Amino acid sequence: MTNIAEAQLIALDWGTTSARAYLMGADGHIVAERSAALGIMQVASKAQAETQSLDEAFKATLTELCGDWLDNFENVPVIACGMVGSQQGWTEAAYRPVPANLADPEFELASVEIAPGRTMQIIPGVLDLKELPDVMRGEETQILGAIDLAALNADDSEEQLFLLPGTHSKWVKVSGRTITEFCTSMTGETFALLSTQSILSKLIEPAPS
Repeated sequence: MTNIAEAQLIALDWGTTSARAYLMGADGHIVAERSAALGIMQVASKAQAETQSLDEAFKATLTELCGDWLDNFENVPVIACGMVGSQQGWTEAAYRPVPANLADPEFELASVEIAPGRTMQIIPGVLDLKELPDVMRGEETQILGAIDLAALNADDSEEQLFLLPGTHSKWVKVSGRTITEFCTSMTGETFALLSTQSILSKLIEPAPS
């Protein structure tokens, strides 16, 4: 087990309805983690209710989630992915169009100041500019992690198909470490609406807890 004192990175998956924070060691292992219902929608509501700017609200939320980590590891980099980088988030990290090499060291990160002299980097999402454009934010990081965990060859041109279930499920084609195309299916959201707000909901047995 990696000692928490050896933490080398504070990583966040900051989405629409929730935020997850991970303290990571040099070997890539997670040494501590936290999650809370502090997504960008909640931050925006908080900013409006407390007459704050979005920047102030995001800083306060980051402190609420992992302020002690930020204090205890002043020199550790902070990086985030997900909807925090959208137009409705803290700051916009421009999409990368497909084909998008997830391991390209040259792609541009967005950044925000989280304390005097300290910034948080935000990973951009991916855009598939087809007839009906499709986007993802956060899933691209999960895919890169899955590729590395599976020890897939970065130079292998054989196409891989990834399915990321969720509110808006993603079907993603990947060659090596490059996303070549993807599509989104609103299966999770559709099921939630049908099972709670439609006439069919009367016929659906609740899942055992």
